[in-house]
Order: sequence, then C-alpha cells, then structure tokens
Amino acid sequence: METKIVRYETIIVTDVRENSYGDLVVNGGIKVNKKRSNLFSVFQVGAEVKLGYGNYMDKDYVATAEQTGKHIVKADPTPDDLAKAYKEAVKELPKPTQEAPQSKSSPVNPQSNTMTPSGQEIGMTTKEIGDMIRANKLSVIFGEETSKKLVEWYKNRIKSTTGS
Repeated sequence: METKIVRYETIIVTDVRENSYGDLVVNGGIKVNKKRSNLFSVFQVGAEVKLGYGNYMDKDYVATAEQTGKHIVKADPTPDDLAKAYKEAVKELPKPTQEAPQSKSSPVNPQSNTMTPSGQEIGMTTKEIGDMIRANKLSVIFGEETSKKLVEWYKNRIKSTTGS
C-alpha cells in the first residue's frame, strides 16, 4: 500500500541529531522515525529539503524527503580529507619557544622519551573507544586498519580489567 501524502513542507536543515530511540530529529522538532532511516542521508546541515507528510491515526509523520538542489552541501569529508586538513593545520602552528611543562599525571619515561599515561587516562581512553565502537564510528574516524587495532586493544584492555 502506497503512502498518501497529505501535505508538503520545505525546510532548510539547521540542526540534525539522533535521539535515544534511533529517530532523527531535524531542526529541534521534526522527527523522522528510524523506520525511515533511508531518508536520514538527505538531512544535511545547510540543505533545503522538501518533506512529504503522511497521516496515520490523525498524526502526521515524515513519509518522504528529498533535497531541492538549493543549498547543496558537500558530502561528509573522508578520513583522508580530515587527515590532510589536520596535517595542513599542524604545519601552520608556530614552533614552541620553550619546553612544555610536564604533566603531573603523565611522567616522561626517560628510556623511551615517551609519556607514560596514568590509570585515569587509560580508563578514559578505554571508555571513549568503547563508546566509538558501540556507535560504529571507529572506522569512520580512524580508518579500517587502525580501527581493527583499536578494537583488539580494547578487547585486551577489557579482559585485563575484568580478569577474564
């Protein structure tokens, strides 16, 4: 059965977030049900989107969505784009004129000249990596190869913490 569109609305996307149920919330008030996740990619900040509303039990819901072609937004940057932008930004940073003070929580290991992270820093890193794994963002942020290594590190870290 094809959805009957009862009204149309054109919006410019200014804010997009996912709620705790997996629905997309656009501009703070327009909810796109997770059952229509195929529409999520249409909602990019700055894009003009034409919404088609269906009606079920006297409640309107977003049934269709398409970009109008105005305010077209570039696709999300790839990890390579982000890495290139980071390298360019780092090149432009001024060189430090004096040695940075050492962190009290992370003393320098004189043999390897590397920082030794505190237990609190390791715990926070473990938590953050776990969050990224659960959100399926690890490979998006770090790339496929690095994410595999981080997942392996995370598994070993959890095993050593729980005594498994």
